Amino acid sequence: MKTRLLDRFAFASAFWPIAWLFLFYAFVFRARLELGYWPTPSYPDPKSLGFGLHHAIIWLGLFAWPVLSGCALVLALLRGEGSARFPFWITVTLLVISLALTFAVIWSDPGRFMLWFAD
Repeated sequence: MKTRLLDRFAFASAFWPIAWLFLFYAFVFRARLELGYWPTPSYPDPKSLGFGLHHAIIWLGLFAWPVLSGCALVLALLRGEGSARFPFWITVTLLVISLALTFAVIWSDPGRFMLWFAD
């Protein structure tokens, strides 16, 4: 039971950057539905949309990246190959792909929504 919980936590931690990206673009889509147009940098202020909890979760989730990524690595190293469900290499591969994909989207910033949100 304990091992299953640790496996799931390691998997969820490795998957967190992609989950965060989904939450971010869900916020953008909610803004689009609310405004009737896609938000642009400096217009409107994301805090003024009335999605306070969603906005806070995105910021907290961004700062949780290093902690959760570190947890995924530590748990993968501690478990080693002992887990048949989520072996070390699956957790690490998922973490690397998740981080690479998320950083690529943030760096390219399609639609300039990251700039809008952080403005």
